[in-house]
Amino acid sequence: MSDILILGASGTIGTALVEALGNENLFLAGRSFSDTAKTFNVDLNDFKSVKLFCKKLKLIKIDILIINSGIFSSYSLNEDLIDTNLMVNSLAPFYIARWLLKINTRLEIIVTSSISISRAQLDFKPKKWFKIYRNTKLLEYLLFENLAIEYPDSSIKYVHPGITKSALSLSLHKPFVCFLIRHFAMKPKSAIKVFLYARQIPNRKGYWVCPNLNLFGRPKLKKIKVKIRLDKEEYHNIINKLTDLEEHYTSLES
Repeated sequence: MSDILILGASGTIGTALVEALGNENLFLAGRSFSDTAKTFNVDLNDFKSVKLFCKKLKLIKIDILIINSGIFSSYSLNEDLIDTNLMVNSLAPFYIARWLLKINTRLEIIVTSSISISRAQLDFKPKKWFKIYRNTKLLEYLLFENLAIEYPDSSIKYVHPGITKSALSLSLHKPFVCFLIRHFAMKPKSAIKVFLYARQIPNRKGYWVCPNLNLFGRPKLKKIKVKIRLDKEEYHNIINKLTDLEEHYTSLES
């Protein structure tokens, strides 16, 4: 039995994952949860909430972290003047994973990604509304690629579930396209097969588990086609920004 922490456990896919992994020792995190022995209330758009959440995790041994959190909204700044999409999709999951890796360097991490990162850019205020999700998910992927170098004993795997009958998946398309695809999108119980398959296979750097044809079907391994990279300086600049935020809120607590 593994100790598994699921971020975004109350969403459509998250709920299906919880049901499928019911025999494991699960810890669930999200905005809709109350703090109990097995559930945590955390708002990934609020760094103070994220920092408090990480302090609670000090008391728990986590073997596997499943990052299933995500958001798609118009450009807006949170209290720390960071775009909501950027905070929820990129920075908060990275900060939490890095915190847990300091406790368990052999942590297994499964990151929910998106096929759209192959067409993304590191532009977090794009003119076209639909690009903001793919761009922030690209940064998430690049951060975790660097995290794998920083913690070589870790196992970081990527999945993308394909077109799914979930509010987030359908919201990424224009209304007419959404109307068409909702009739053949995968049900959550089918979409989570990529997570279950990812758990069974060794880590393969540069690959993700996706459905056949990137849309439907049995899970398979496929090479991730992303040409953009973060260099060491860019990576450490992001870490330094998060460290500054951490120190800021620590000073307010004292």
